[in-house]
Amino acid sequence: MPKSVKQALEIDRDTNNFLWSDAIKKEMTNVMPAFKILDQDAPKPVAHTWIPCHMIFDIKMDFTRKARFVAGRHVTDPPSSILYASVVSCNSVCIALLITSLNALDILGYLNAPVHEKVYATCGP
Repeated sequence: MPKSVKQALEIDRDTNNFLWSDAIKKEMTNVMPAFKILDQDAPKPVAHTWIPCHMIFDIKMDFTRKARFVAGRHVTDPPSSILYASVVSCNSVCIALLITSLNALDILGYLNAPVHEKVYATCGP
């Protein structure tokens, strides 16, 4: 399992395929609407906190490759308004889906709270 983008691309080169690079492209295509890319010579955003970002890799049950772009939010101070864990456990989601299915209910979507933190990350090496 690759631990970095560089290692993932080396595995693709050594195995003569594009499985990891395709997974990376798919993930970055999905997350790009959340970003505003600034010019290289643009000043750092005022009142923003820099956070590290990286890729996490996995192989799914059907042997497809999965790349997930994650931010190191642990370096920012949590807002004082958070009084509970803001992450939903997998078991909670499964139970909610089971209840929905057993009661023939429709799933309309999921809630996502707006983010008020101002953060930025650096692109590239």
